[in-house]
Amino acid sequence: MGQEITWYLVGDSGRARIFYRGESDRHLQLLREFELHHSRMPKRQLVGDSLAEVQMSLKARAQKRFMGEIAEALRQGMLRDDYENLILVAGQPFLGLLLDMMDERVQRRVKASVEKDYAYFTPPELEQQLAKQLSDFPRALNHHPAP
Repeated sequence: MGQEITWYLVGDSGRARIFYRGESDRHLQLLREFELHHSRMPKRQLVGDSLAEVQMSLKARAQKRFMGEIAEALRQGMLRDDYENLILVAGQPFLGLLLDMMDERVQRRVKASVEKDYAYFTPPELEQQLAKQLSDFPRALNHHPAP
């Protein structure tokens, strides 16, 4: 039997990262990063719509694609059995929107969520904050092999 792997999705509306930690890992390891890229519509397509309406529409579509990309990465990882546990770390509304887009089987792997925006924390800062926030989830966060 292999070691149990926990994935940590840390994100906000513009950036998300997936980290992993196995039972024998001392620190979080970066697996993948996601960045929201706003697409631009050519000016000729702006006729008939106000610029504000078009910008809102583009932003909403870009946000939906971004969330879908993250949800799909989590689903693919689940299908490959890359992780057993999933910890979500994000503020609202990002957390709620992501949960709505996630496959039910992925949702069943969510063992904890932290409603905090740590998207731009460095890995050591993230580990420190998560150790405080998730003290009741010791296997994923506090298991450190003897040096």
